[in-house]
Amino acid sequence: MRKQIYFYLQLVIVIIGGSVIGAQADQTIVAGGGTVRQEYDSNIYRTNSDRVSEWTTIASPTMSISDIGQRHSLSLQYTPSVVYSHLKDRERWDHWLSASLKKDLSEGLSSYIKDTFVRAEDPYNNKESGIELYDSRGRNRYWTNHLMVGLGHDYAKESSVNLSYVNMVLENDDSTYDDYVKHIPGVSIAHLFNQHWQAKADYFYTKGKFDQADDLENHAGDVYIYFRPSPAVKMFGHGGYTVNLYDGLEDDYEISRASLGFQQQVSATFDFEIEGGGVFLNRDKRDDQQALYYLLTVNKKMQYGVISLTGEGGIDEQQFNSTAGGDVSRYWQVQTDFSYNLTQDLLSSVRCSYREDTYWERNPEEQEEKMQVETSLSYTFGRWYMATVRYAFSRQESDILSRNYDDNRLFLELGFNKEFFRW
Repeated sequence: MRKQIYFYLQLVIVIIGGSVIGAQADQTIVAGGGTVRQEYDSNIYRTNSDRVSEWTTIASPTMSISDIGQRHSLSLQYTPSVVYSHLKDRERWDHWLSASLKKDLSEGLSSYIKDTFVRAEDPYNNKESGIELYDSRGRNRYWTNHLMVGLGHDYAKESSVNLSYVNMVLENDDSTYDDYVKHIPGVSIAHLFNQHWQAKADYFYTKGKFDQADDLENHAGDVYIYFRPSPAVKMFGHGGYTVNLYDGLEDDYEISRASLGFQQQVSATFDFEIEGGGVFLNRDKRDDQQALYYLLTVNKKMQYGVISLTGEGGIDEQQFNSTAGGDVSRYWQVQTDFSYNLTQDLLSSVRCSYREDTYWERNPEEQEEKMQVETSLSYTFGRWYMATVRYAFSRQESDILSRNYDDNRLFLELGFNKEFFRW
């Protein structure tokens, strides 16, 4: 029942938005398209032994409606997919539905609401929903809903007050995976004192309800102080504090963060950011832990492409990772993204990432490594059509042998997207 309620919430957003802005509508656009995709997955259950591979054929029509005005924007997009499994010789229906409304209420005062619903089996299909599902869960039927509501007031140049509320829901058909509902109200305040100094403060409260793990309350606050000696350079100091309070036997804990950072726009095509500091974990019934926090981001634009590199490390909280339990880990990771236009119509892209986690709370302590590579080649032709071939590789290695796996995926896709009407 709850799934249907969320499913139709997007339609309510559109109906309310249409009634509010109806007379102000400047332009309405109706577009649509579709894709036919052939997929191969070498290890659908993400196991180390007794692997099962699968070929699937997927047909996905898409319809979108948008209404754009001087002070508002309203959009609705729906993509149903019929998925045929050659392994199981059966078909299923997946759904992706998104609705959003943005409106300027008055000078400096704006509001937004966005809701995204996904019903699927493959976590790969949930990437753009705003809810992360780990690839290691494999193929398990689920649905997610991600609702965001916000109200913002810009009271001066680069100075604002923003109120927000986020609701996240994950429900699995497989009872071995943990369902949850997550409520997150929050407030963010930014104030520009002068051309050199700015401050920003955030506070978010999280109420998490789990089917299997302990429910929790989370209080998280961050304060940033920015100094700009020149328009192209920004230096900042950051302090953060998080408290996790569990309803059950899980140990409560606190995390404190402190760091200094530097950002520079070296040129129109090159920028970087570096940040470093410390993270301190205080657990009720366990030894305290600490780790260095560091971040390096480099972005370079070229004539026909873009490349970026990110390296990061610290302490991570993973209470909502689509599996039972709330883990805390010391981690480090690197990722590089590269896209390049080989010709005007031929686009190539590559993404590589590596992450290592050490889970102190697991008994015994466990180390986990994850490597992912994804590359694609897309060709646009006939104005509205695109052909894409994509390959993805994942490997996870863990101290617990049953968690080890590697997986190869291949995607062959033909699609089109076209504007039908505009008035």
